[in-house]
Amino acid sequence: GIYDVVATTKQQEDLIKSVFPYMRSKILSPVVNSIFRKPIEPKKLAVNIITSDQRITNRIIKTFYWKYPFYKFVSFVDCRNRSREEFAEKLREGAITVWVDNDTPFGHSALEAIACDNILIGKVPEMVPEWMTNEDGTLNDCGVWTYDINTIPDLLANVIGAWMQDNIPAQLTDAMSIANEKYTVDKWNANVDNIITEIVDEQIKSFESIKSSIQKNITNENSVAE
Repeated sequence: GIYDVVATTKQQEDLIKSVFPYMRSKILSPVVNSIFRKPIEPKKLAVNIITSDQRITNRIIKTFYWKYPFYKFVSFVDCRNRSREEFAEKLREGAITVWVDNDTPFGHSALEAIACDNILIGKVPEMVPEWMTNEDGTLNDCGVWTYDINTIPDLLANVIGAWMQDNIPAQLTDAMSIANEKYTVDKWNANVDNIITEIVDEQIKSFESIKSSIQKNITNENSVAE
């Protein structure tokens, strides 16, 4: 009995309509909370790790230290099971975030890391979020992307080296700024207002159509009675 749905992305909307083509749909993009913001204090050379599985976290850290023992001074922060406020604080403190989440429909945590000015190293998920792609569908430069989790320790070593030498590519930082601008609280509020207005207008039109139909039936019945 459900005929209306609010999706968070165009991909999600298309997926829903491929199963339920009769659905009326609207898109309400998610928002990145304002507690996720650039820090005032200088960044520490700490690597935040966001995964859904402790085994993945351990695998990345151990492999990194095995392959790059001269980076033993680099600390890792497991971001699982932390409060929202503590998570935001760790992102503001650290310089780099590793993100692995194959099943995410949107990738909030990755966007929150970018909002905190973290260089993001991420495994491309099964459903690629819209903020990760260019108009032609190719991956953009707001993160350092890989399809193979086994390459993450190598990418991490490269990013750490570039960060220490203050040599992070400008196209990456520019793309991060663009990603940050897409999901602000102001844009979310405006989107909500537009959707509510559309829903109310549709309901009014529906009631007017029902009213018109009833009035037409009454007129026809009176004509027959006469």
